Amino acid sequence: MLQNNLKIISVFGLFIASYPLSEVYADTATTNFSAETTPGIFSMSKPNDVSIKASLTGKEQRVELAAIKTEVSDYRGLPEGYTITVKSPDYAAYATDYKVAINAKFISNQAISVYDSEQQTLSQQIKLPADLSIASGASAGVYSVTLEWNLQPNVKKEIEE
Repeated sequence: MLQNNLKIISVFGLFIASYPLSEVYADTATTNFSAETTPGIFSMSKPNDVSIKASLTGKEQRVELAAIKTEVSDYRGLPEGYTITVKSPDYAAYATDYKVAINAKFISNQAISVYDSEQQTLSQQIKLPADLSIASGASAGVYSVTLEWNLQPNVKKEIEE
């Protein structure tokens, strides 16, 4: 019996001796850190107003306008870009005499894309060339064109079956 007790004590002593004392007596703790981020601002500044004076000539004219400038802030934290669309709700009031083009695309009462960004740009100044086409039989007068702008996020979703 004494011999069995010595074997147990020897095995226990061997186990204790093989285990580092620093770990036996160390006081350890863990910290879990978690963070949640939410999408930030996704906005477009009001584009600048444009005005011109043109004299009718009886011929079709194309008048280059000042560039339309805006700034897009995209802090969504997503890699997809965005699209800027524009339409003119009062298009029918001036369509027979005048046509407005922005970034070489004629504007109507249907939304049309005038700028595309394929990826997130954080903050970007955008200049869009603009011009006005005046019909040869245009009537003299003061015309106002209202443009409604829309900033759309690009959405890339892949469907897996």
